[in-house]
Amino acid sequence: MSMQYFNTTGPIDPSLHYHIPPLERMNLDQIMGHIRRGKYFSLHAPRQSGKTTFLRALRDFLHDIGEFACLQLNLGNAVTRHAHLERDILAILATLAREAKFQLGDTYPDSIYHAVHQRETPQTALQSVLMSWTSRMDRPLVLLLDEADALKDDTLYSVLSQLRTGYEWRGSRFPHAVLLCGVGDVSAMRPEAVGGRLADTLCPFNVSATTLRLGNFSKEQVGRLLAQHTKHTGQDFRRETVELVTVWTGGQPWLVNKMADISVQLAGKHKTITPEHIVCAQEAMIDSHDPHFQHFADRLLDNRVRQIVERILAGETRWDALPPADLDYALNLGLVVDEPRLDIANPIYREVIPRALARAKKLERHKRRQDGATVLKFEP
Repeated sequence: MSMQYFNTTGPIDPSLHYHIPPLERMNLDQIMGHIRRGKYFSLHAPRQSGKTTFLRALRDFLHDIGEFACLQLNLGNAVTRHAHLERDILAILATLAREAKFQLGDTYPDSIYHAVHQRETPQTALQSVLMSWTSRMDRPLVLLLDEADALKDDTLYSVLSQLRTGYEWRGSRFPHAVLLCGVGDVSAMRPEAVGGRLADTLCPFNVSATTLRLGNFSKEQVGRLLAQHTKHTGQDFRRETVELVTVWTGGQPWLVNKMADISVQLAGKHKTITPEHIVCAQEAMIDSHDPHFQHFADRLLDNRVRQIVERILAGETRWDALPPADLDYALNLGLVVDEPRLDIANPIYREVIPRALARAKKLERHKRRQDGATVLKFEP
């Protein structure tokens, strides 16, 4: 039997990692209904929640049933941090060509994308490649676009506009169904995100909009995950540890795996994992400088997020007193919840976020001092 362990980095590899089968985390019948009806829709969830793992599993499922050709693309890996339309579109086309060859064994996109990019503008090149490719395919194409919200400014506007324009030809001349996935809900992105253009022009979802969310683990799923370690190694988790892990993590997948992994290391190979091990694991996580937590400081530089977090920490529990778009943004990031009341998402985040908020304020003060020094330096 191969060695398995709790995964705390990147997508799940079922041969290596304890895991909840990804397709069990969503209503697969609902998703297949959207795909068979040719819907363009979105899926969103916070960072390190299992989005990429889910898309891979959905892609493999679609391949296995043989009804569709399916291509998964990671747009976050294709584009640069600062939008540059022509360069970004070329990178997206190159990624599409490479993945079509790797995932489907289809070299046609690779044979045409350079010529199309040279012949057409960035505003039409992606649409043209997709139309030319799908018109040659013997099955409808399903396109899964991971990290779609990594697209910025004109690149975002261009990609979504080209998808929207091609929507009417979907099936024989354009992707039959498209799923855009990211932390944020692409269909609800605000106008200022793309240079003030109207939100209605953002995406194909104004034709057929459906938005799904990948949720956290339930208590039952946390128990199943921990039980896999027991089955694999013989090392028990006491029954009450499942409750503790679920409550302290809120079922957030990365937190669950990290807490379980640390607990196993603390207990050693042969000891039963007790509530005391879980408590120590929680303390170790809170005191760590893991990128999962360091990312909060960057998010808290955003006033939309910071004002909500500060009001919650000050005791505000009424979500209806907050700007709806700002609250949705904070909810999408997974930092807060609004049921049963407005609160920080879980007890671990409640410990970590005030520290991240202090770091964010320190970074802001440092930036202001640097900006001031720059102004003074260049004053005549």
